[in-house]
Amino acid sequence: MSKHLNLWQELNERQQLTLTAIYHADQKVESEEAGRWRLGWEKMPATVWRKLRYPDLNGHETFLHRLLREAGVIDEGLGSKKRKRGRGQGAGEKPHK
Repeated sequence: MSKHLNLWQELNERQQLTLTAIYHADQKVESEEAGRWRLGWEKMPATVWRKLRYPDLNGHETFLHRLLREAGVIDEGLGSKKRKRGRGQGAGEKPHK
């Protein structure tokens, strides 16, 4: 068995569902960006477009949030650390002032 498969199997079901939702949301964003490139839009670095918001800054449900909700892994604790740092900011972003 591969090292990565072993690591995956060590995760509990909730962790696997969460990471799967994040993967699918990331792939959707990447596909949308590739579509823009094919239409002739300027290529942007991934640090610009590869941000998964949970939820967005206006409090609307994002694609990632919908996937997590549909997987049944949304609860009070999910995203609570992000809310403390700054509501809805993407991974690696600084808190809004």
